[in-house]
Amino acid sequence: MSEKTYTIKQVAELVNESDHTIRFYCKEGLFPFAKRDRNNVRRFTELTWKGWKSSFVFGTPGCH
Repeated sequence: MSEKTYTIKQVAELVNESDHTIRFYCKEGLFPFAKRDRNNVRRFTELTWKGWKSSFVFGTPGCH
């Protein structure tokens, strides 16, 4: 059984960001483990985007 994956749009909805923001973060290298499927669509595992969300929130000034 394969692990559930999410598209950029799905991740954007889950973390309450725009898909453009998620694409920007991908280009900046914040999702180094995001893989592309055979149609060249980025796919994220739950661990990939949840780990990013945690580090982003706790790394934001004033959120410590």
